[in-house]
Amino acid sequence: MMKKKKKVVEIITLEDINKRFYSQIISEYKSMTIGKHRALNLNVLQKCPSYIKLCKFEESYFFTINDWDNIRDEEYWEKRRLLKGIQKDRYILKKIIDYKLKNGLS
Repeated sequence: MMKKKKKVVEIITLEDINKRFYSQIISEYKSMTIGKHRALNLNVLQKCPSYIKLCKFEESYFFTINDWDNIRDEEYWEKRRLLKGIQKDRYILKKIIDYKLKNGLS
């Protein structure tokens, strides 16, 4: 008779998620600068894909399904399909911020 393996459920906290984002951002940043900047340079930071993903995550953390339904209209999907990589993430972030400003959620 075989024993069933117990499923291990890892509880991930918001702090864990932020640590993972920051670790990836620092890695991307270092590979882009290769010692050129001692202090964080915002222009370089904004080119890091993980930084844009972190911004999207933080800006939409409290969104409901209804919020996402309102953001993802026909125009959203048409434009998003044409974009790839960091441009797509920047577009989504812009839509999130525009939605929050329009609806007083900032």
